[in-house]
Amino acid sequence: MPIVPVDDITDPALADYRDVKDRQLLEAFSAAQGVPRPPHPADPAPFGKLMAEGEVVFHVLVRSPCRVLSVLTTPTRLATIGPALALLGEHVPIYVIDPRAMESLVGFPLHRGLMAIAARPAPTHIDDLLTRCTPGRPLLVLEDVFNHDNIGAAFRNCAALGGAGIILSSAAADPYYRKAVRVSAGHALRVPWARSDTAGPWPAALPRMQARGITVVAFTLSPDCQPLSDTLAADLRAKPCAILLGTEGPGLSPAAAAAADLRVVIPMSPGVDSLNVAVAGAVALHRLAAP
Repeated sequence: MPIVPVDDITDPALADYRDVKDRQLLEAFSAAQGVPRPPHPADPAPFGKLMAEGEVVFHVLVRSPCRVLSVLTTPTRLATIGPALALLGEHVPIYVIDPRAMESLVGFPLHRGLMAIAARPAPTHIDDLLTRCTPGRPLLVLEDVFNHDNIGAAFRNCAALGGAGIILSSAAADPYYRKAVRVSAGHALRVPWARSDTAGPWPAALPRMQARGITVVAFTLSPDCQPLSDTLAADLRAKPCAILLGTEGPGLSPAAAAAADLRVVIPMSPGVDSLNVAVAGAVALHRLAAP
């Protein structure tokens, strides 16, 4: 791959890194909102771009399905990432810049001397994700979770704890948002996911799962919920299942909770009535995914 020293931060080659906002990275195409933009053979990122920041995320990126378009780094960091760079295509430019110039160019210090721009993959249809759900490999289904920290943590949890993938309602936050990618430690770039609206208006995705033999397990505080006991967890590990979690604060909508096969609650100490949605997802995955 070409190593390109850059002295001038106004160089047009660095446009993707210059005070970039997530809205600019997404460009005119929004898979999250179902707004199509016909792919063009000359467009290197027909579905928009994403940004990876820091060495931990970068090492995941180069092993993910996302196609890297360019890398921006400092001389010191360049010396530590040789094996990862070897995984890139031979035509991916590696721009090398002085650390102080990088701060002036980017405008924030979270990158730790290493950033990369990649093309967003084409959106995945929910049916492609349902085939991955098998006994001991549950799906995580998130209804309207809008906090990027929680979305990023959910993807990291799914990667670490044996989840098959993640289904997001149409109102849930974008997993490729820069903060979500950082919090996920890069796993938002490799965990398979799909928007539920590829199956129709929410919660149409839930009966679609059930038609495939997937048990939908709603984690909720509804009056008819049952504790997630060892016996129940063992039973659910033996079948394909989906872990359904609701938005921050209100939790699951009544329609989603009613559509589930089971409504369960994670037993908690007296005086505490709920867990953070990402934490609840981690507990559920730990209990329902096969070791």
